[in-house]
Amino acid sequence: MEDRIIELRDVGPVHHLRIPLPEGGGIVILRGDQGVGKSHSLNAVNALIGNKSADRISSRDASLGAQIEGLGVRLTIGRRASRGGEVEVAHLEGEDPSLLVDPGFKSHDAADAARIKALLRLARAKVDVDAFAGLVGSREQLEELCRPTSLDENSLDVPAMAASIKRDLEAAARKAESATENAFSRADGVRDTLKGLQGEHTPDLRYATADEAREAHTRAVREHEALKTRRENSAAMVAQAREAREALAEFGEDGSPEAVDAAQDVAGQASLAIDDAKEALERAKAALKAAEADHDAAVGALGRQQRAASQRARLQKAVDAAADVGPVPAADVDALARAIESAESEVAAWALHERTANLRDQIAELQEAGKAASERAVALREAAVGTEAIVLDAVRSVCGDGMELHEGRLYVHTDRGRELFSDLSHGERWRMALDIAVAAIGENGLLVVRQEGFEGLSPRTRAEVAEHAKRLGVVILTAEAADGDIRAEEQTT
Repeated sequence: MEDRIIELRDVGPVHHLRIPLPEGGGIVILRGDQGVGKSHSLNAVNALIGNKSADRISSRDASLGAQIEGLGVRLTIGRRASRGGEVEVAHLEGEDPSLLVDPGFKSHDAADAARIKALLRLARAKVDVDAFAGLVGSREQLEELCRPTSLDENSLDVPAMAASIKRDLEAAARKAESATENAFSRADGVRDTLKGLQGEHTPDLRYATADEAREAHTRAVREHEALKTRRENSAAMVAQAREAREALAEFGEDGSPEAVDAAQDVAGQASLAIDDAKEALERAKAALKAAEADHDAAVGALGRQQRAASQRARLQKAVDAAADVGPVPAADVDALARAIESAESEVAAWALHERTANLRDQIAELQEAGKAASERAVALREAAVGTEAIVLDAVRSVCGDGMELHEGRLYVHTDRGRELFSDLSHGERWRMALDIAVAAIGENGLLVVRQEGFEGLSPRTRAEVAEHAKRLGVVILTAEAADGDIRAEEQTT
């Protein structure tokens, strides 16, 4: 098979198609009616040279399978796909220069955004996450601020990555701005509370610390309670002594030692009388009964006297105990009460002092936090704006100083001066797109261009593109609608 021929068999509706690729470059157009297989053929060539999945390639009905062969590669698609050989021509895998020329958007901003994406993909610009990391300080900080999907290094879309990172940084900036507002608002609230406290009367502080003031208050309360208890106990003892003296006066001689001794003598004599009466029992039963009665009476009197003596001793003890007890002056109790009030005032003053100091510390901390959050928000906003510079650097890396970005629009420098890329003629845009593509793949390469990107070109622009392609040694394979069966024809200048 000829080296510069791509041959398709049973691809979609295509039975057989030979696509010659001119040695010196130029344009090859697949022409034919709608539905004859032009798009199938372009997809098949992309699968052949791109070494990508052949899932989009279907075989013609009733055929054993599709075959695409050329440029050193043979691709067969049936129940399973098989591939052999290595591509012998420079190419761009899935990249289409026509998307840079005319991405098909009416909006200028949307069109230029698509152009920038196509430009960087066409020039094979690599995504460098570390370039974005420099905007925030480090890769770790960038990963904390951005979603994992925003930092996918397998992406081939630098502008999309930049836009996604910019959105993440702006979201982080809004969060920092909210934290700033919250911190300053809380500081204002604490400041209002502090003003209210400072309006209260604060007595002079007599102690060096709040702990000393609290200890003095505790000591005063303890002494006051002890003195009140002592006063109550002394009053009770005095009352008991008064009652005891009154009770002693009612006893008369009962319970006195003399009365007890006399009762004991009587009881002893009665016992002797009992003994005598027993000896003369038979003689004096009447005397025995009388003696027994006297004895019972004497014993009863002795018990009464002993009980009275015990009660008398207890009452005398109460009288003696109260002899040295004097009343606690009310002035002493009042003095201690005033000491407690003073201590309480001191404790309250220190509590107010400590609270105002804490509030001042809170205000300072909140002010510092608000300032830090504000600075962080500004830095994040600047970093978000800086993502556009990363895209610009990527554009410059593939186009030098010939192109630039400004407010999302793509500009070029020509002999006429600085112009919008979209304002250039189709021919000028095509020439620049081909120059960028060739710089990426080298001369004698193959570019597959979508039908929509080529079909609307004027004859003059086609001639200009064909001439430039030949000058660069690049073959452009594209398609357009025309009468008849599918065929491959070279564009003549």
